[in-house]
Amino acid sequence: MTTTHNRWIGGATAVAQVRTTTITGAASGSTITTRLTLEDGSIQEVVTTMTSSVLADQATLYKNTLDASSLSEFAKLTYAVDGTAVTITANTAGVPFNMSISGTTGSANVSNAATTANSGPNDWNTTANWSQGSIPTADDIVYFTSGGNDVLYGLDQSGINLDQMIIGPGYTGNIGTNVAALRINCDAGGEKGMTLGGSGRYYNIKGDIENVFVTKNLGILKLADKFQKVYLSGNLVGGVITIDVTSSDNGGCEFIKVANVSNNVTIKIPETSTFVNDIFMDSGRVELSAATRSKSKAIVSGSGVLCVKDSGKIDGSGTISTAASSAGVTHHTPATITVLGGGQYIHESDQDLASGETHLALFGGTADFSKVTARNGSEVVDLGTVEVYSGTLKADGSASLVDLTSVTNLGGRVLLPSNATLAGFAKRLG
Repeated sequence: MTTTHNRWIGGATAVAQVRTTTITGAASGSTITTRLTLEDGSIQEVVTTMTSSVLADQATLYKNTLDASSLSEFAKLTYAVDGTAVTITANTAGVPFNMSISGTTGSANVSNAATTANSGPNDWNTTANWSQGSIPTADDIVYFTSGGNDVLYGLDQSGINLDQMIIGPGYTGNIGTNVAALRINCDAGGEKGMTLGGSGRYYNIKGDIENVFVTKNLGILKLADKFQKVYLSGNLVGGVITIDVTSSDNGGCEFIKVANVSNNVTIKIPETSTFVNDIFMDSGRVELSAATRSKSKAIVSGSGVLCVKDSGKIDGSGTISTAASSAGVTHHTPATITVLGGGQYIHESDQDLASGETHLALFGGTADFSKVTARNGSEVVDLGTVEVYSGTLKADGSASLVDLTSVTNLGGRVLLPSNATLAGFAKRLG
């Protein structure tokens, strides 16, 4: 199959969309349901109940019902009647509408015709916006390399599986809106995927994407649905990035890797992101509100900050099977959470650290449990087995909310609340 390289240009001339609905037969008492599907996938509907058997009267009633609707999307259209035909026109040229007639009851019958297709500078479905003179199709490589024309309409491209999508630093536009994502797949296999390195201030993208490479972010980036691997790298990665992995192929998102990013970046993994496995980071701030999948690990080093919030946790439970261990070779399972150098692990969650040979190994930096969250039914958060080689284990602000199964201090600092003796400190405290 030939791969087509297609580049977003944008800037097409704006033309208002026009649609004509003709009443071809409808008995009195029958209904017609008119549906508008918004860019975010939500739906608005208007139901017209016929009170006459005269087609021209039905058309007038149909027009008047649509015109009288207070729903926001219907208010963006203008309606005109001519005999049995109702013409529907977008009020703003370049802003499309997605209308369908469905759910008719009785003997209501209509015919629909797309009289004039929408055209506009921000519409993915406008062919003039693309270098090939056609919208992208399966297995294409799509580029955003220059210009500043936003992609705001025609966002539902969920039926397309691209080979790659590349957003370069020369593109200054935005993709998607705060409520509506560009829905597209980029799952060609291998190390291909989507590269996000644009200079826009807003990107909202959802789909089945093999690999995501974020090399630049200046504002807000939202990523949702299904990913195999996520890489965030380079000091041009800043702003706020949300990674919401809500579905899974082959065990979910294998890892999220954060390397050499700006210190002002915040990477949010919300509670709905339940298919994340390992998190590796040497910079930036990750806020985890979800529970990772079992057998997961986290490594925090450099200037990285991993803050586990709400009911989130790194779930290291489960058995790790390897070829070496099955061959009788001793396999040492790493700690569920490892902190190195100047890294910081902050636990503000109401969840225990999940089971594993070692729950937390501190080789530098800080592990802070002074702000754990109490939860109903079990007020104590169990930190499990902790090994402190260097750095600081901080639990002096949590008082009765923190417990440990065991702690071994081999050269670091362990700070305890002055008014409480926590279980598990029977081992060497240095």
